[in-house]
Amino acid sequence: MESARFSWMADARKEEIKERKKEKKYEAGDSVISAIKEVKKVFSVAAVG
Repeated sequence: MESARFSWMADARKEEIKERKKEKKYEAGDSVISAIKEVKKVFSVAAVG
């Protein structure tokens, strides 16, 4: 019984780590996307100006 609980906790921990990695990837992706948007803004302003 005790070992079953430990394996369940280990599985839960693995899932938590997976989710965190996903979140980190998304955060990095968001910052890249926002950086690209900023660059486009600057270029569009420069083109108009």
